[in-house]
Amino acid sequence: MKVRIQNGSASIEIEGEETEVSSILDKWWHPSVVITPANEEFAEDAVPKSPKRRSIRRSATKGPATTREGTSKINAEEIANQIKVDPRFSIFKDKIVVGDASRSDRAKFVSWIVGDQYITSGDVLRVMVALSVKFDAPKASKAITDEPSDWLKDTSGPQAAYKLSAAAREEFEKRLLGAEKSAA
Repeated sequence: MKVRIQNGSASIEIEGEETEVSSILDKWWHPSVVITPANEEFAEDAVPKSPKRRSIRRSATKGPATTREGTSKINAEEIANQIKVDPRFSIFKDKIVVGDASRSDRAKFVSWIVGDQYITSGDVLRVMVALSVKFDAPKASKAITDEPSDWLKDTSGPQAAYKLSAAAREEFEKRLLGAEKSAA
């Protein structure tokens, strides 16, 4: 009789009479181990084991994205808080946050708020989410690509970044603050 036993990384293979094999196993091997024959002819009625699954190695999440200068990109919560404490928040709320603003206007609003800084579609998404506006990644990206003539593009980094052109910025500000500007 020839038997091979494997338990985790430990294994043993014994060949001999059944009584010899049993006595060796009783003396040297743990009793909780299941004996499986090394020859296939003895294992005809054995239940086939399913193949082992490979564990999928997930890459660790990277730290916060950085701008071209190496500093952290805009802080969405900070920008959202800045918007909420702005004296013109009632206008922003009516026209952008809860109003019927287009996705393009919402992206322009974020760019207008951060000023002359380049932003990514992810920045737009994070600020809108921080303001509790339903907005998803495809909408954020499409918001910028809908009107390419209004945006200046910077592709020097790992991801394209955008800011409003001067003309688009001025036109957006007039539409957003039109009534307030004429009253002032």
